[in-house]
Formats: sequence, C-alpha cells, structure tokens
Amino acid sequence: MPGNYYSFMGIADFPQIRELSVSEKLLLVEELWSEIASKSELIEIPAWHKRELDQSLEDYKLNPREGSAWAEVKSRIFLHGCLRHSLGGRIPTSVWPGFIAD
Repeated sequence: MPGNYYSFMGIADFPQIRELSVSEKLLLVEELWSEIASKSELIEIPAWHKRELDQSLEDYKLNPREGSAWAEVKSRIFLHGCLRHSLGGRIPTSVWPGFIAD
C-alpha cells in the first residue's frame, strides 16, 4: 500500500536486486531518486525539518558572514572524496585536521 509506513518493502521482496552489479544497483538508485524527485510535491516535510530550516535561515540573517560559500563547500566535499579514495577510505587528521577521522 503506497504511503503506508507499516508496509515497508526491502531487498528481500526483490531478490533479483542482489544479482545486479554495483553499477546496475547505482543506476537503479538513480532511477528511484528521479522518480521520487518527480513527485516531490507529494512529500510532506516534517515540522521539525521546517523548524531546523527556519532556525538556519534566522542564524544566517543574524550573521551572514558565518559559514562557507557553496563553491567552497563543494570543493571540500570533492577533495574529501578524492582523499578518501586515494587513502583507502580513511583521512587521517594529520592530512587535513578539518575533517573528523573515522
């Protein structure tokens, strides 16, 4: 039943998913996200999400110079991913102290 939180479907309901390669699984996930995004107006945003967003906006209005520009954030995310890949999945704090080591 769509929209019913008590009728969760998992991989066990679709055993053929286990047979897919990693790249095929990623394509499936991408297709699922696209399907969800095409119906985003049907997704109800929880009240606590709205409160958090409102608080973030208020914090920004009080101190707009605080934080990072989106271009800088994207750059850090990209570098983080590249470092993780080249270091076998871990980033020691000695490499970049700004990241929390796992």
